[in-house]
Amino acid sequence: MPDLKAIYTNLAKNLHYLYLLFAVPLVLIALIDIPPFQNPDEPNHFARAEQVSRLEWAPTFENNIGFKVDKGVYQTADVYAPIAHHIGIKATAADKDSVKNIGWRKGFILRNFANTAIYAPVGYVMPALGIGIGKIINLSVINTFYLARLLNALLSITLCFFALRLAKRSKILLFTVLLFPMTVALFASVSQDAVLISCAFLLVGLIDFTESTLGKNYTKRELILMIVLVSIICIAKPPYLPFVLVFPFLKLGKKEKIVSIILPVILVIGWFLLAAANLTIKMPEMQLTVNPQVQLSHVLHNPLRFAGLFFKMDMARMVNTFLMFVGILGWLDTPMPFSYYNMAYLITIIVVCITLNLTVRDKLKLRLGLFITALVALMAVLTSQYINFTAVDATIFGGVQGRYLIPIFPFLALSLPLSKHEDVATNFKAIGLILVLLFPLFTVVNLVHILNIRYW
Repeated sequence: MPDLKAIYTNLAKNLHYLYLLFAVPLVLIALIDIPPFQNPDEPNHFARAEQVSRLEWAPTFENNIGFKVDKGVYQTADVYAPIAHHIGIKATAADKDSVKNIGWRKGFILRNFANTAIYAPVGYVMPALGIGIGKIINLSVINTFYLARLLNALLSITLCFFALRLAKRSKILLFTVLLFPMTVALFASVSQDAVLISCAFLLVGLIDFTESTLGKNYTKRELILMIVLVSIICIAKPPYLPFVLVFPFLKLGKKEKIVSIILPVILVIGWFLLAAANLTIKMPEMQLTVNPQVQLSHVLHNPLRFAGLFFKMDMARMVNTFLMFVGILGWLDTPMPFSYYNMAYLITIIVVCITLNLTVRDKLKLRLGLFITALVALMAVLTSQYINFTAVDATIFGGVQGRYLIPIFPFLALSLPLSKHEDVATNFKAIGLILVLLFPLFTVVNLVHILNIRYW
């Protein structure tokens, strides 16, 4: 009879290598099988990356029309635009033929992609590098697009490999969510979400490692890395600025805590000042009922009424958000089979059961800090979506997508009373972990099936 306890110990210890084994083929499948520009806002993310490739850090909205971008971006993206939101429209050989000769440096156009032009360049380093390479070696725009996707994927997978290598308590939970279809699809896109998710997971992995290792303190390099990671996340998406709240709960000196909080805040404020002119620009397709300035005024004049929204439970919206967290792909028009969602959450429950430490007071201060950080970050995301994308004076939060919760997840995961993977193994844990490791195979089968039905 196999030694299940030894199997559990070995598998848990080497989970970061198993992540590579699963993540690489899964992301490559998504990269190839999801047609160009069929991830959320991917045309606009690609346009922003093109700007960054020309070192246009804070773009200018010109002539009240749009932002300057290479013509090839939207000449290519517009060919694939009809696929989005239209289930019956597939990617065809004719689409591929019509874009294969579209190249770079054919001039510029003005296009309003205000939803991504406001973002800092830090989240677009790898797609911009891919575009830069594509321009230098005269790749077509479509081949450059795939190169940008690939480089973004390689960076994201690498960062998450090290996150899992460091993690002790949260390792299996992080592993599980990193292989959900939504995370995989974002890693296979040109979206900055891929980098933000990876940085958040690496940050929590580093916290997990240091706080769970007896006698271990943060080195100067580790502290600098943590500040860099938080700064990248918060500059790219300011609603995640509450992530700095975790620092007071870590094993850091008073000065180190202050610097760790203040520096990211200063950088975010600096970016706001630099890009302030673009914050008021509306996308053409935004509904007339959406007005961020008026909405903000309503919030400030009715703070108690707004606070009450956090206590309203809209179960249908919550369920849909949780489904998106696992994976509703494409432009939120490609759901997985419902049986897959059931299995995904069953596996998550199994992970919690096999990693739960019944010593509730263990690391209580740290876990409380992580929970507060996750909760405040969630409230900040909801508030941002309410102000920017919800009808004025609405009585519910609108515009919230499951992918916005993925960078918050590792903080919530480590806030649970989890045991280290070196702790005593049991047969129950071993069987549970084997089921967890079989789940990515289930994901592969379902992912290939759904993408082929939807797009090809």
